Amino acid sequence: MSHQFLYSALGAFSPRDEFAVTARIDFLHELSNFRVRFLGVGDLDGMWNLYASTLFDKAFSSFYVTSYAILIGDKIYAAGGYCYAMLNGKWRELTQPPQSQLSIASGWLIVSAEKLETNEARKFSKYLAENPIPEYAARLIAEEENVPVALAAIRSRISIDRIRGLKAMWCLTDRGMVRRNNEDGVSCLSFRVSDKRSSRSYRLLAVSDGAGGHGHGEIASWETLREVTYRTGEAILLKGDLTGEEQLRRIVLSANERVLQARQARSSNMASTLTMMLVTNDSFYTAHVGDSRAYYIDQNGIEQLTEDHKYVEELVKKGVITRQQARFHPQRNIITSAIGMPHPRVDVVRHSRTYAPGARLLVCSDGLSDLLEDWEIHRIVMGTMAPNLAARQLVTAANQRGGYDNISVALDFFF
Repeated sequence: MSHQFLYSALGAFSPRDEFAVTARIDFLHELSNFRVRFLGVGDLDGMWNLYASTLFDKAFSSFYVTSYAILIGDKIYAAGGYCYAMLNGKWRELTQPPQSQLSIASGWLIVSAEKLETNEARKFSKYLAENPIPEYAARLIAEEENVPVALAAIRSRISIDRIRGLKAMWCLTDRGMVRRNNEDGVSCLSFRVSDKRSSRSYRLLAVSDGAGGHGHGEIASWETLREVTYRTGEAILLKGDLTGEEQLRRIVLSANERVLQARQARSSNMASTLTMMLVTNDSFYTAHVGDSRAYYIDQNGIEQLTEDHKYVEELVKKGVITRQQARFHPQRNIITSAIGMPHPRVDVVRHSRTYAPGARLLVCSDGLSDLLEDWEIHRIVMGTMAPNLAARQLVTAANQRGGYDNISVALDFFF
């Protein structure tokens, strides 16, 4: 018997010169907390304007975007051009819908490069009924009808058997049981960009863990995460690609410069960790500063992909203490590199291993890894069906161990 769960996903495909783009932004932080999806068909400058305006909550111009939709939670925040919703089998055009009509709990959003007539809408309904996976439905519709489209399935109930070979991500942050505020930040980004020459996908997991006291730690982690989110979209939508260690290194150093400026402005010693994992069409990277961690998890075990930039890690490497002793060492919290230092150590690695079906990616703050053993993380992650369930169980388990620190996790599942 196959399991059923609520599935939300995006798909985009263009058989012509227009770009079809979807982006998912999950940005969770004490100072700014939102889950946004946007869909667009048009040119990349217009998509970038849409992305940056959404990220910084500013008014945007859709002049260069043929069609677009922005979904915040279950509310359609804005729509323009040729945007449609299919709810309970009925089609509805959504060009600048009034506020009272913005809620959408389940169904489909469709953004098209062309206006859909009634008979064409019926065709789309048939495509979606026969193939309820946005990644595949977008390509089918675009090629059959020769029209660029971007699709969003919103809380569709689907069998897990139908999404074999696809990916799903989730992130969560929690204050823990002791701290008065949350200085962590966590983000998930998913982009799909398609035109007649290529179709590219990017998935990014990022965690930042702030330090500095007097509320400045959360500012450092917020500036770090916001800069990463901004520069990632810029690389994909304005520069046309995000691949290679050097591009990731520049994003990390840009975040470092942002925090250095904040330190100077506030006469503070604020700093933050940053750990990122990027999955492109055919490559898999980590970029890392500090002691947050990245893991690769599958049925064969769990592998830590990053090295903690900590004083006790240096002692372990020199053979002065054991790995187990490092967990309880009185100086275990001293980090040797962080975002906000003049010249931080930045580890960027393109991994030779393949991100294969059945595997999971995890990025977490030390609020999780300090309280749970690797084998416990492995058991929880591999024992759950979906990333949102695994994220909640990991946070709960860390809190049951005392929750002495903020806890943040970002997960990607390859079904």
